[in-house]
Amino acid sequence: EDEANIAYQKFNNAWEVLKAKKEFENRGNLVVKALTKVYLKSIYVGILALIKTLATVVSPLVLYAFVNYSNQQKENLHEGLFLVGCMIVVKVVESISQRHWFFYAR
Repeated sequence: EDEANIAYQKFNNAWEVLKAKKEFENRGNLVVKALTKVYLKSIYVGILALIKTLATVVSPLVLYAFVNYSNQQKENLHEGLFLVGCMIVVKVVESISQRHWFFYAR
């Protein structure tokens, strides 16, 4: 399914369908629409991988900020709760995006 001939056939089929529709609806770029129609799942998998990678990068930064907060003499409850909330949100986003990435990649 990754051969160039099969990819061309998929793109050509999507192109012909969109070209037939374009006669009735005169708007949009056909190339972008055809590529999106054919490779939407692959694009979605790539976006999920990017989100997981970004969450993986942000997680240690939030943890570092929380450690710095906990070492301060003067404590601000709102700042601490904000950092804990950020840490939870980042880990939830990382976990969900990783699970969806693995699910759609198979």
